[in-house]
Amino acid sequence: MPFRYFVRDVIVNIILYIPLGFAGHLAFRRIRLPAFSIYAPVLLGLLLSTVMELTQLLVPTRDTSFADIVTNVIGSGIGVMLGLLFEAIMSRRHWPSRTRDHTVADRGALLLAFCWAAWLLFPLFPALRSLELSRRLAVFEHAPLIDPMPMLSAGASWYAAGLLLAAAAGVPRAWLALTLLVIPAQFLIADRQPLPSVLLGAMAGVVLFIACHRAGAPSKVEAWAFLAVIAVRGLVPFHFMAEATPFNWVPFVPMLTGDWQSMAGVLLEKTFYYGTAIWLLRAAGLKLMRSMIVVAAVLASIEIVQIHLPGRVPETTDPVLAILLGFVLAILSRETGKRFRSAG
Repeated sequence: MPFRYFVRDVIVNIILYIPLGFAGHLAFRRIRLPAFSIYAPVLLGLLLSTVMELTQLLVPTRDTSFADIVTNVIGSGIGVMLGLLFEAIMSRRHWPSRTRDHTVADRGALLLAFCWAAWLLFPLFPALRSLELSRRLAVFEHAPLIDPMPMLSAGASWYAAGLLLAAAAGVPRAWLALTLLVIPAQFLIADRQPLPSVLLGAMAGVVLFIACHRAGAPSKVEAWAFLAVIAVRGLVPFHFMAEATPFNWVPFVPMLTGDWQSMAGVLLEKTFYYGTAIWLLRAAGLKLMRSMIVVAAVLASIEIVQIHLPGRVPETTDPVLAILLGFVLAILSRETGKRFRSAG
């Protein structure tokens, strides 16, 4: 294996387990044992990685590797360190008095904002060859300027990111425009291809957020509109076929049988979209459990319809992932202390 591909695999395997260490630290720190929230997530990462590697012995297309276990454990440890940093940042004494007087910074929103940034920058591996850069610029130049679905997705994700950043850190609305720089930055990231329609959609999302959203909790219109975008994304191109595709009842099968690098990027994207949908519904006034059920039900309905959509793999992964994210947000909401409310 060429050295650069080995380095890429190491980076991906580390990144995959950072969320486990991060969430594990936040979940276990209520257990009053010395350093339990530090060691337990790392041991959990070791156990999970070992089980995954042993499971891959039964999958003909996969190879087991001790190096994967080591890098996964390193990723879990980095996640714990990020969790410790996250705790310090979210401590109320670190926030301006204006924030303490009106709101409690939303930990769930900040975690989802991190997922959004990680998805946009994944796999965090540079691609600096001039030939590759020239090819990407040529693709960008000849790609259609108006492509409805990428534009709608980008607009919705940037608008939602503005809501998350406002709830998590009180970031001024105009600052959201700075995040647009991540799109040209993708020219220098491996396996990423910026498109003009995505850039236009992201710009539209930023403009709409600055112009339309007022200080306070997300509205019901914003929450349901974002969920509608998820539904449209799952049903495009609306070309239904008579012959049904078999339904796969085992969740996360593509994560085991597909390419880990591409699947990790997809997982980050889905985590952002589904977690944000749950968070928006809850922030708009719906109880967390109901928000989770609504999102999971919508995703399950999409999967059922995908039985008759070409090129789709109907399965249980998405609704199961939504349920897991609901529980993660529930853990984080206990730390927040109260729901996001208007500062006005």
